[in-house]
Parts: sequence; structure tokens; C-alpha cells
Amino acid sequence: MLCALVMCGLTLPWGLPGAESWAPDELTPKVLLSTVGARFSNGWNHLYPPAGFYAMALGCSPVLAYAQWGLFELQWPSVYFVLFVLMRVVVVAMATATVALLGLSAHELGLGRRAAIMAMLVVVGMPVFVFDGAMANVDVPYLMWYAAALLAYATIVRRGFSTARAVALCGDPTPRSRISTSSTR
Repeated sequence: MLCALVMCGLTLPWGLPGAESWAPDELTPKVLLSTVGARFSNGWNHLYPPAGFYAMALGCSPVLAYAQWGLFELQWPSVYFVLFVLMRVVVVAMATATVALLGLSAHELGLGRRAAIMAMLVVVGMPVFVFDGAMANVDVPYLMWYAAALLAYATIVRRGFSTARAVALCGDPTPRSRISTSSTR
């Protein structure tokens, strides 16, 4: 896990500072600001689903709050640079979490400590993972959610299925709008 943090963290400053990214699918603060400005609705759409945007917006929320309070302007180059770095830091944290979740999945499946470490090293050794793990894109956040689902699945397979375990690991699938405590007749 430390190896993932170091590998992705070392590549974090690539291409900074700059108003536009040189990476083809990296999200820029301009895209994030328009997304947050639309409050993830009001006709907002993008090539990628919103979960990665939510995580990056959450990571940038202190800067966005200070700007909302009028302490500085978001168009300032230094603020734009800080937003870019924060977006990348969120992705580095999610890349590190991905590696940890894969190691936990291997351990949960009973493959042993050596297999868990090898699984983590294989992922950290992939150049695409290290590259995407430092860019502000949504590929690594979705990979992290996939690794979390894999861990949940491995836990259910290893320990047996029960409704309580499935709800604890994966959330309650019952839509709250369908649950009614009183009849309207």
C-alpha cells in the first residue's frame, strides 16, 4: 500500500502548473467548477457518471467554501493550481485504497499473506495504474469502487450469504419511496 502511495504520489506533479492538462482524459478544475456550479443537475452531463466527480468535489470543498465566502476568486491561477493538486490527491488516495482493497480481497478469499502482497504488487507494477493513479480522471475512482465490490463479494462467498451481511456490505437495496407505514385508501 505504501508502494502505491509513493508511486502515484511521485507522478502527481506531472504537467503542473497549467490551465489545461496534457493528459487526454484528465478532468480540469474548469470542468469540476462547471459541474459543481450546476449542482450535478440542471442539465449537467458528462462522458463519465458522477461518482468520481462527487469525490473530487468533496476533496476540493474547502477551497470552494473559501471562495464562496469571498476570500479569493476561483479564477486566480494559484487557486486553479491548488484545485488541480487537490483533485489529483483525491485520485492518489483512491488508488491507494484500490490496492488495499485488492489485498484485503485476496486475504478474505483465504489465499494467504503472500498472495495478497503479490496481488498488490502486480497492480502497483502496472504502468497504466501508476499513470492514471496520479491524474485527475475518473478511471481510478471507479476501479476503487469495483475493488470494494469485489471485497464485498469475496466476503459473502467466504462467509456465506445472509441478508444481514449483504445489507451491511452492499447497502440496503429497498427503495425508501416504496416503503409506506400507512395506507392512503
